[in-house]
Amino acid sequence: MEHRGVWHAFCFLNAIGLCVLYLTVHDLQRDRPLPRPVARVHETLSPYGTPHRVSQEDSITNLSVPLCDVNTLDGLHNFSNLYLDWILSGTRKPLTNSCTLSIRPSNNIQDIRVKRFYKAYDKLRLTHLPFSETSRVDSLESGIGCAARRKFTNRQALSHGMHKFAYRAKYYDRDVVVRTPFIFNTFSKACLLQEKKSLPTCYAALSRFFIEEIWYHQILRHTSIIKLLGFCVPNKLFDGTVDTTVTMVTEVGVPLQLSNMTWDQKLQFSYEVAELMAFASQHPNGSVEFGDFALHQFVMVKNKPQFVDMEAFRIGDIPCHSMDDCASKHWNSRKRAIRVPCVNGFCVGLNEKLNVWMYNFRLLEKYILPEAPLAFREQLDKIVRKADEGKCGIEVIKDILRRMRLARPY
Repeated sequence: MEHRGVWHAFCFLNAIGLCVLYLTVHDLQRDRPLPRPVARVHETLSPYGTPHRVSQEDSITNLSVPLCDVNTLDGLHNFSNLYLDWILSGTRKPLTNSCTLSIRPSNNIQDIRVKRFYKAYDKLRLTHLPFSETSRVDSLESGIGCAARRKFTNRQALSHGMHKFAYRAKYYDRDVVVRTPFIFNTFSKACLLQEKKSLPTCYAALSRFFIEEIWYHQILRHTSIIKLLGFCVPNKLFDGTVDTTVTMVTEVGVPLQLSNMTWDQKLQFSYEVAELMAFASQHPNGSVEFGDFALHQFVMVKNKPQFVDMEAFRIGDIPCHSMDDCASKHWNSRKRAIRVPCVNGFCVGLNEKLNVWMYNFRLLEKYILPEAPLAFREQLDKIVRKADEGKCGIEVIKDILRRMRLARPY
């Protein structure tokens, strides 16, 4: 019994000692400083697409600048919204102040898209002389060049198309429309998400369409084409700053409301568009194919129709080896029936026939023929059928519309 009591006392003292040791160690651990959080490392954008590796501690204070991962669909959508807000704000701060761009490293200079960007830049530079700086090409004709981008006020979003985002702004006391590349579209999704290209490369590919359109404005000057007031094309890839965004500035127009016009007004509109078509067919640089001719591409400026979207233009006859190369590739079976002979390696006259077919399909068939007075209907019906078969030139149509205008009382 005596030995058992000693054993119990020994166990009790050991238990008390272990409790004291545990409490002492716990207090020491609590008083020690916490370990620093593990830093996250990701890539951010630099000129010409070379990524910088930036450490960012995983703390609330350092995560105030969000990560825009343009390599995912949701990330690209978020970045696109942030980009549009950045453009509309008119801030001089770089986009990277609002969003850390996560991009893939790539050899941008060797990419075919980047090469096409610089090739288009050189073509514009050689066409538009003199130019103000070797680092960029801008238009100083109306005083709206690269320096004017920070002077736009009262910016209001208008619309966006396949490659362009447009907003209305004030340049001093003048209303203008400013266009810049639109990031979130089918082309960018394929470039970034499927082909795994970097953001500067894909932005350069979008900008090439812009530069081509500015070039068309330089050489195709007509009263029915919206007036280009200024532009700025930097000679470097997009790096998240205003100085590397491509910009185009035009006049402001009123959206076309053809359904609200009288038939005489529609006739006048059709005649002025026919004059534009004739101008395109006889241009000294080569005949012009409109490509995507649609009525929503027109606005009214001082009651005159103005064509605003030259993105799908193509100058020059299509090269060919045989007559099979000179047939329309359009989805419409009637338009696919249009073809011309191959003359000296070119499809001479195909551009005009394609333009006339679209002009007839979009305008004459839908708006002019159905409401035409009885005195003109038979003649218009013949013209519409011939244009549909590719057997009528734009000069013939223009002459008939001119005589109809003269015969109408105004």
